[in-house]
Amino acid sequence: MRSSLGRLLLVFSLVSVGLLLYGCSGGDKEPSPAAQDQQEDLAGPAPGDSSLLSDAQPVGEPEPVKPQGDVGPALGDDSPLSDAQPDEEPEPVNYLPIADISYEPSGVAEGDVVTFTDVSTDRNDDIVARRWVLNGVEVSTEKTFEWTAQAGPVTVILYVTDSGENTQRDTESLQVAPRP
Repeated sequence: MRSSLGRLLLVFSLVSVGLLLYGCSGGDKEPSPAAQDQQEDLAGPAPGDSSLLSDAQPVGEPEPVKPQGDVGPALGDDSPLSDAQPDEEPEPVNYLPIADISYEPSGVAEGDVVTFTDVSTDRNDDIVARRWVLNGVEVSTEKTFEWTAQAGPVTVILYVTDSGENTQRDTESLQVAPRP
């Protein structure tokens, strides 16, 4: 149904255009004067008619476009785009340290001497401070410390700080067995 309606509209449009071009003057085949004007407009100038070309300008190189406002340096301009000097190094990235605890022996019993060691890393190699906290009490700021184990649960926290004042921590929880 839809395509039939579309075809009907197309035929009607073509017939309408034909009537406009050839006029509707009682069956003669000559176009009406209005239709003749429309045909001439659509067809363009007659062969040999140069009246439309009298205002034409010769084609040459286009005029360069002039930029509006500040658009940056021109090509070949060696001026810097920012205040940074060419020989200045960009500021290095300060990576976060990675806090890491190592301890010996692994199976801890009451009375054992346990050695805790800071094995933290930092891509900038700039760890400047550390703090060891054992069961909520700060016990050392050295890279290594020793502790004589007491029976029960123990929590050890290591805080490491780098030169950019970035601080990270690592926590170890131990269960110290009583001696028989």
